[in-house]
Amino acid sequence: MKKILIIEDDKNLLESLSDVLKDEGFEIFTASRGDVGLDLLNVVVPDLIICDVMMPGMDGYEVLGEISKNETFATIPFIFLTARNERNDQRKAMDMGADDFLNKPFSLDELLTTIDIRLKKREKAKHASEEKIKNITKSISFLCLMSLTHRFQVLSGSLRY
Repeated sequence: MKKILIIEDDKNLLESLSDVLKDEGFEIFTASRGDVGLDLLNVVVPDLIICDVMMPGMDGYEVLGEISKNETFATIPFIFLTARNERNDQRKAMDMGADDFLNKPFSLDELLTTIDIRLKKREKAKHASEEKIKNITKSISFLCLMSLTHRFQVLSGSLRY
């Protein structure tokens, strides 16, 4: 089951999103403030983060900034939800590393499609990384085997120059 962390200060929206995404089969963790959301990351490493931009205390940009500093969390897909629809807000979010930016109000289909795209993209990147590691491991194993074979031949005197 994929885990989603929702950081949203609007209690009604937070509950609605949580209920809908639970119904879609996700395990949901919620925080009504940015600092609480960051604290939750140390307990649960989600597969995706949905975060409001405008929140009291620590805003969404600050949350993303803190997440980006941590190698463990920096690759988690991050989707902003916001009532701010200025082009410079969206540009700032993307420049900071946000994966997507949805304007409120948004449709459920739009949100679910965005989540699906981001989770598939992360899974594809994870698979590609695993394949690279597997290929490097095979290459290292082959080189070690060749080196050991060469040493054995030298030690046994079966290698002729």
